[in-house]
Amino acid sequence: MAPGDPGDIYYRAVAGGPETQIELPGLQRNPSISRGVVTFESVDPVTFNADIYAYVITDNILLQITNSPTENETLNDVTVLANGDVRVVWAANDVDVVG
Repeated sequence: MAPGDPGDIYYRAVAGGPETQIELPGLQRNPSISRGVVTFESVDPVTFNADIYAYVITDNILLQITNSPTENETLNDVTVLANGDVRVVWAANDVDVVG
């Protein structure tokens, strides 16, 4: 995707500076940020399943929160608590496979 296309997630420090892109294949959507942690849904370009990721800006760390081949997750909220714990809330839609 070219910069600025739907699905690209960028961040920039409040004080300014360059934009930084969180680069993953597929479509990234529904970003939410709390105290330096960006969470978002990432849609696999092959299966179209959505999983939840968290990116810690200060440490440049990407964490995959869910990994469900038969579910689609929808991100609802992220909160970084005073003690540094991160609370991520999402909904999962189970897909019954009939064969």
